[in-house]
Amino acid sequence: MNQLTSIEDLRTVLENAFASALNEVCTVFTRLQAGLIQKNRPRIEIVATIGQATGARRAFPNDNPPVTRFVRWNFTVKFECIVEPQTALTQQAGESDAAFLARVEQNNILLSQLVADVRAFASTAAQVSWNDFLNFPNHFIAEPMRDAGSPSVIETQKGTERTSLNFTGQIGVRETAWAGVQ
Repeated sequence: MNQLTSIEDLRTVLENAFASALNEVCTVFTRLQAGLIQKNRPRIEIVATIGQATGARRAFPNDNPPVTRFVRWNFTVKFECIVEPQTALTQQAGESDAAFLARVEQNNILLSQLVADVRAFASTAAQVSWNDFLNFPNHFIAEPMRDAGSPSVIETQKGTERTSLNFTGQIGVRETAWAGVQ
């Protein structure tokens, strides 16, 4: 992959960097691993969408002819936190009501914890990216990510309970990334 392609592949950059950061919390999948995710629970799925360029550009006056390239883009990212719904949990033979309710409560706590972990990550992702050259070698998140809502749904037919955390932000290209671009 040439330098310009690795700079312009913004969706993969975001998804892989976010997955790497959240992998300590739970099993994390990106769109590139979609075939693997059907049954894994708990899990977090990450899908980024790149929006319009912000208008910020960089000039390359030595190119013939001279060109300018965009250096910042808007993005949205959806983090799907998925666990088994409490309706998928059944009371086992010989299990007391209290033990069953404790298992149900642990499932509810697990989803709440995943959601809280993603929110905590998103609240500092921009600041962390500025110095994270491992996950963001050519990019950074240019401003704090903004929460765009987090609907929850129980899908009994699929056997999942999920909360979708949606954030918006801006991704920028580090000035050092342009060194290898022709």
